[in-house]
Amino acid sequence: MSQEIIDQARVLSDLIAASEDLHNLRKFEADLANDPVAQELIGVYQEWQAKEAKARRDGKELSAEEQAQYDSVARQVEKNATISSYLEAQENFSSLMDSVSYLIMKGINGGSDTCETGGGCDSCSGCG
Repeated sequence: MSQEIIDQARVLSDLIAASEDLHNLRKFEADLANDPVAQELIGVYQEWQAKEAKARRDGKELSAEEQAQYDSVARQVEKNATISSYLEAQENFSSLMDSVSYLIMKGINGGSDTCETGGGCDSCSGCG
């Protein structure tokens, strides 16, 4: 029985490897890696995130000017097509993997829902 489980896991991994979701994720990862503007935006955005997190840890807030700059960078990140495409592909692949994990756990639990809410997938958006 253990070998059958391992064999089925290989089949599942092959299906995931051939999935459009993974294909898209890899394509958009490559696009992102090859886009210097997107890379620069991500770097600047991460610096602002770190600055904001440090301010919070210190019990402070960013100044109004700093917050405006941070918001401006965040808008640029959101509007960047390369970054947006990558994030969407990442979200789709994560959703696929969450669904697979959910179904495996549901099977292990004898068919009962594994969501903490107890209401199944209709009661939350956690597993797609």
